[in-house]
Order: sequence, then C-alpha cells, then structure tokens
Amino acid sequence: EAGDLIIVFKVLPHKLFKRKEFDLYVDVPVSFATAALGGKVKVPTLDSPIDVDIPEGTQSGKVIMVRGKGIRSRLGNGNLYVNVVVEVPSKLSKAQKTALTAFDDGLDIKQSSKMNDYSKNVQSLYGVDPYKK
Repeated sequence: EAGDLIIVFKVLPHKLFKRKEFDLYVDVPVSFATAALGGKVKVPTLDSPIDVDIPEGTQSGKVIMVRGKGIRSRLGNGNLYVNVVVEVPSKLSKAQKTALTAFDDGLDIKQSSKMNDYSKNVQSLYGVDPYKK
C-alpha cells in the first residue's frame, strides 16, 4: 500500500565542536603562563590534533583562525576557529601566591591596555584610582 515515509533526524551537539555552516568552533583552555609567555597547544580537528601557536600576551576570548580545518564540502574546506580561554588557577600554594604577588607588584598598569583604559575612565569620573592598593 502506498503512503508517506517520514524520517526525522536529530543531531546531537558535539562534545568539543560547534558548527556554523562549514566552519567549526572550539574553546581551548590554556594556562595563564602560556597566555602570557606564548607557546603551542594541541587543538583537536576532525582528522587529528594539530599544534596551534598561542602568541605572547594572548587574552582570554582571542579567536585564532586555522584555515581549511573545518568541514569538507564540494566547495572546499571550512575553517576552524579556536577560542582561547585563559584558565586562572583557583587554588595556589603560599609560595605561588607570594611569587604571583611579587610579579603583580612589578607590573606597570600601562602594560595592560584594558586595565589602563578602565583606570583612566574611573579616575576621570570619580577621581579614584581603582587599582591603588
């Protein structure tokens, strides 16, 4: 007997990747040290992991595009977009806290453009340095 066949597909979200057309997006956590000093990190692709360079001074939220590592199509390959997520340690030893405090005390606010801009704006509005200890 003739009739209609209805097939419903449900695509489950991937554990690592988000997809937009032929492009893939992945969040990659990196350590504070890697973000500050630069380095390489292994990033998953559909084929096998690749090394991606993390430039010195990378901020959380920076997106690095890797050409041709997205979804294959008859028109070519999409791109892979790596969203860098700087992971700040939640628990530090006393020695680590001392070292990090000494490091922070040695920084000039001008080395951090967003902090510098924020400080200038708060000072112009309220006459208060938000970072003065």
